[in-house]
Amino acid sequence: MVRRFRVVLLLAATVFVLPSSSRQKSLHAAATVSLVDALEAYGDGRTLRIEFKTIEDLRYALNRSGRAWAESGPVDDRRRRRNVVALFALDAVLNSPPQGSTVALLEWACDYLRAGEPSEFERTWMLASIAYAQSQRREDFLLDEACGSGQSGSPCLHVRHARSRFPDDRRFAVGNVFGRTEVNVLTRRPVLSPTQLVRARTWLSPHPPAAPSSFDTERIADTLGRLQELTTDPVVGSIAQLRIGILHYELRRQSDSRRVLTGLLEGTSDRYLRNFAHLIMGLGFASEGRQVDAEREFAAAVVADSGVVSTAMELAALYFSSGRRDQGSVLLDRALAAAPHDDPWQYPCPDCGGWTRRLEDLHAWVRR
Repeated sequence: MVRRFRVVLLLAATVFVLPSSSRQKSLHAAATVSLVDALEAYGDGRTLRIEFKTIEDLRYALNRSGRAWAESGPVDDRRRRRNVVALFALDAVLNSPPQGSTVALLEWACDYLRAGEPSEFERTWMLASIAYAQSQRREDFLLDEACGSGQSGSPCLHVRHARSRFPDDRRFAVGNVFGRTEVNVLTRRPVLSPTQLVRARTWLSPHPPAAPSSFDTERIADTLGRLQELTTDPVVGSIAQLRIGILHYELRRQSDSRRVLTGLLEGTSDRYLRNFAHLIMGLGFASEGRQVDAEREFAAAVVADSGVVSTAMELAALYFSSGRRDQGSVLLDRALAAAPHDDPWQYPCPDCGGWTRRLEDLHAWVRR
């Protein structure tokens, strides 16, 4: 059975991937016309509906019709059109259920962009695609293994691609650390086990192994050491500190986590990092049953950024449980009314800070 899912492209089009039994007419003939119309729609804000049976079919259509559309336009518009095609693929991936074929589509778009000259659009696209893979804990796609369905035997090495295109960008240079699975785990209750962290590519078992392997324990120690080496880096140092604090939190080393996160808070005014650090400390206190301390940290997180919905929900839950429903409702109303914010529960990865602005910039670049 073909999996049914819906992809909503953020600016101008909607893609539906439907079961093969849903219609009998030729998929590719129907998709070709609709796809070109949708690609055109990126430039003028029109909204269209497109149907595909599978992500593989979308990749096929983009490779055939998308390429042809991009190269058939005016010479001075071809780069923008190529960017439209790559962004269309990225949007489809971001809004599809994770599966092997989604990263295959992402790698196809990466290869398509690499055929031209590097640009700020591509740099931002690379950051967004890497952040997506981090958030899905796809270390295989980022660092070493095959792309999955449709690209069998073809290594992705997505971080290496970004680093080769933009060797001056520190965020790509450290991608082999930030791409590790254990650096991208975030739970509401600590998972405790090194094995859980290292092997949590797509899921986290509620029953951690009784005794982690020596390999997993050594891997965590190595990751913490690599992150520590990055803490003095002017570009990624604060992010590395935050990830150290989160790793200690997940291993229930709460004193170590608070020490690292307190140091981070003393050295940064970035509201995303401050909100995130207070959130982790609040979760740590909550896991120890220290509700007063947890409330203090959640409140500090809200002060850092009142528009982050998940943080407001943590504090509101404590208010509701203690009978302060009006206060909790005010918090949630304020967060829900705010403009879209980078949310650590929705985008928990090292390169997810700036997520919302990044996507806005990408869409702005492809508009005529």
